[in-house]
Amino acid sequence: MMDFKEQLKDAICSNDIDFLEKNRDRYSINERFEDENNDTLLLYSISDKSSLIYQYFLKNNANLFLINNANENIIHAIAAKEKINNFILFVWFIYLSFYSFSGYDLCFSFPDLDSGKGIRK
Repeated sequence: MMDFKEQLKDAICSNDIDFLEKNRDRYSINERFEDENNDTLLLYSISDKSSLIYQYFLKNNANLFLINNANENIIHAIAAKEKINNFILFVWFIYLSFYSFSGYDLCFSFPDLDSGKGIRK
């Protein structure tokens, strides 16, 4: 039987939000994969070119500023993924960075880049 972290990876790579929601009490939103350079779930999901699950982690307040063992964060993954949607994610990163350090109360929708709808925080 596959261990839970492998199941998490599979869920991220296959965009299985049902698995993530059903098992939410079994992992931290900032969980790390030791065998993947200590990537967080958010970093791992952004690094996977086919995954859109990063939206789920953003919606659930994943820490944007954590780095892995290679000193990489989500900006590195966004640049490596080479898609226009990553630019939008980068803009959100800057927005969150500014407002979280400025003490403002954040109230906004994350863009759902496929449907054109927002994912309400």
